[in-house]
Amino acid sequence: MAEQLPVEYIEPFRSRGFELKAKIGSGLSGTVFRAHQASLDRDVAVKVFDNPIATKSAALRKRFEREARLLGRVSHPSLPVVLTRGELNLGQRTVPYTVMEFIDAETLEDVIKRDRRLDISRAVAYASHVLGALSAAHLAKIVHRDVKPANILVQSTGHVYLIDFSVGVSLEGGAGLTRVTAEGQGGRVGSWDYMPPEQHAGGEADPRSDLYATGVILFEMLAGHNRINVDTLDKDLPGVAAPMRAVIKKACQSKLDERYESANAFRRALKRFEISTIVPEQPSTALCTNTKCEAAQWTERGYYGAPCVIADTTDSFCKKCGNQLTYPCEGCGRPFGGDQFCGSCGRKHYDVPLCKQCGSWLMLQDMDIDTGEKGCQKCRRKAAAATRYSRPVSASPPPAEDDDIPF
Repeated sequence: MAEQLPVEYIEPFRSRGFELKAKIGSGLSGTVFRAHQASLDRDVAVKVFDNPIATKSAALRKRFEREARLLGRVSHPSLPVVLTRGELNLGQRTVPYTVMEFIDAETLEDVIKRDRRLDISRAVAYASHVLGALSAAHLAKIVHRDVKPANILVQSTGHVYLIDFSVGVSLEGGAGLTRVTAEGQGGRVGSWDYMPPEQHAGGEADPRSDLYATGVILFEMLAGHNRINVDTLDKDLPGVAAPMRAVIKKACQSKLDERYESANAFRRALKRFEISTIVPEQPSTALCTNTKCEAAQWTERGYYGAPCVIADTTDSFCKKCGNQLTYPCEGCGRPFGGDQFCGSCGRKHYDVPLCKQCGSWLMLQDMDIDTGEKGCQKCRRKAAAATRYSRPVSASPPPAEDDDIPF
């Protein structure tokens, strides 16, 4: 049975354009509701600072308000979008709230509990999305400080979001973003199992602390637990290739200077382990990049114009040619929409092979030929025609070639 919505919230949020629909979560700061924004006909997430214990703490209230300001400074496909924030005036008290993008997903914590160990390609893809989000945050001088599976959302498409910057900190300070180095019980913030040594000691916030936590999560996805010990990692991950174990070891070094210097450096180290596809649980649009696939988009005269696009599928391989299918964008993880360039990050999804001599599209027979040396079918036809009609000036010129490609 659905939990009843707080009556005191319904009208105030409705007057602001948000129709509360259901409670979807709760935590130290308060409650999260799913709501419908009628003006844009979309669902949103409304976070309300109303935990009875938290509301007694001025520090926790500042932490709640700081999260919206922090996220408002960063934009990345793997970070939720903050839409607005404000306060409800409820008689003798005011209740802060934040309205954010609604993400229909499950936590990585739940994924690991259900699946235990993830295969390397899946673990690497999830970690890469998190590192992309951290790269954007670190560039804005923001440290998350609580990277853990419970703060990572995984959609059925394989796209991942890093959420909950409530204990995040701005290294530059600013209005509403006072730099905080140690707060909370014992001067420590974050989750114990994912904290690096400097965070356990209540030390200064550092972007490399987030990388340590990501390394622990990568280990957990492969091992099925988070009890990482760098000294015994080879024994704890016997089925994982040595280069991958080396990546995790470097990320989880106890000394800051021995870890990856940035999220991008960590992400580059994982690049070699990436496989370009994560098969989604729900039907999605896939791409077959085999330039010899009979299901590709060939013109009437036999020129390759674009790859095969398969809608609403969960297949791993193309049924026509057997090539492995590509699902999410390799740059940002967004579902593939069918266009050559990702509408979110701009990454090119595929190339149309061209003749290195004349720049024309290629026919099937040209796909395995060095067109820089031999040219394409069109080049050879033109050369043959030029030879055939190499007559005195008074002779009729060769007929113009009429094809169906824009070159």
